[in-house]
Amino acid sequence: MKRVTTLAALAAFALFGVLAYNQTPIVAEGANVTVKLVLGPEASLSGYTPADDPTIFHENVVTYTAASGSDLPEPSKEGTEFISWVYAENSELVRVSVMPLTSGAIFFAYYEGDGSLATGISDEDVTLYLDTGGSSLWNQAGARFFLYTFNIETAGAWPGEEMTLVAGDIYSLTVPGGFAELVFARKAPNLTDWTNQTGNLTYTPGLNLYTITDWGPFDGNWSTYS
Repeated sequence: MKRVTTLAALAAFALFGVLAYNQTPIVAEGANVTVKLVLGPEASLSGYTPADDPTIFHENVVTYTAASGSDLPEPSKEGTEFISWVYAENSELVRVSVMPLTSGAIFFAYYEGDGSLATGISDEDVTLYLDTGGSSLWNQAGARFFLYTFNIETAGAWPGEEMTLVAGDIYSLTVPGGFAELVFARKAPNLTDWTNQTGNLTYTPGLNLYTITDWGPFDGNWSTYS
């Protein structure tokens, strides 16, 4: 960040708040990476010929190369519907929809009615709420608020999707389930100037309201919105 030297800029900085200090999630840069896509029995991927892959002990596998952060392709399987790709993270299965940041990931296709692989993964959308803390904290200077969800292997476009006003200081956004972490971000009305964000927050099902309590990256707490 450039050092601010003018009084006008300093005044704007004071008005819009202190920049939250934390490690920003890495946004995909678009370099090509390669993954293994396990399509599953009797499934296909347009333009590719799957083969058995003894290196990962799975059948009907496609080696797929595309830009990091780009959408993963959708395979097809007669008599069912493709739901998502999944992979193992810390002994749990999570859903992914974009290419990872680095090569080497193994993704498994998850189809409707064929979800034994994806036990415990929710296909339901999740609505999250942000209490911006009022006019003395985030909800000042015409700020706009965003929600960024991600997993350890994937990152989409920062800062995610814009949240909508519910009432008072509370904003909400409905996102697909299957994510592990999230960040709330605060941006200036022009979406380019002064910015604040939380740290990388761990999502816990059932806790859907995050309340900002100060300017630090983890100055907030989780509760249930009702």
